[in-house]
Amino acid sequence: MLGKKITSGIAFIIFSIWLFIGFKSCFGTIWKSPESIKTYTTYYESGYQYSYAFLKDNKAASIFIDHKNETYEANLFEIYGEYSDYIFFNIWNTSIDGNLTGLRYYPDGQSPVNMRLKVLEKLYTENYTPKFLADKNTRLNKLFIISEDSIRIDNMWFWRDYSYDSIMSDMFYLY
Repeated sequence: MLGKKITSGIAFIIFSIWLFIGFKSCFGTIWKSPESIKTYTTYYESGYQYSYAFLKDNKAASIFIDHKNETYEANLFEIYGEYSDYIFFNIWNTSIDGNLTGLRYYPDGQSPVNMRLKVLEKLYTENYTPKFLADKNTRLNKLFIISEDSIRIDNMWFWRDYSYDSIMSDMFYLY
């Protein structure tokens, strides 16, 4: 008899947690592009540089530069995002459909955002094989981990780079 009450109690607690997380997923917060351009960059020892910029009006741009061969690839995106669901104690549900397989821990100051990107433009130098495999008009879903001084996309960390804000702005000023 006692075992049946304990089992029922555990089942009730699990069901309550599942219900709480499920209802919390119904209320999302929309990510907004910053008021001014923000560029993030990572450098590789092999001479590559990869920069990612959030532009105004839900646009973003990436540029992959091979300094040794003096080549580049640039991509312009239309970007929309929704913050993942904050559960409690820095636990976030990063799954797009709200199921429990996306539960992740992120330290204070890091916010996961489910981004939807559409490739608007793709530019690269002659005799260059593009590293970014998505073609123009391709739609992508990515998880961005955003903090004050860095972002993480596809397990790559990019660090805030104020020096590239004006370069990225000049490169994509028509958009």
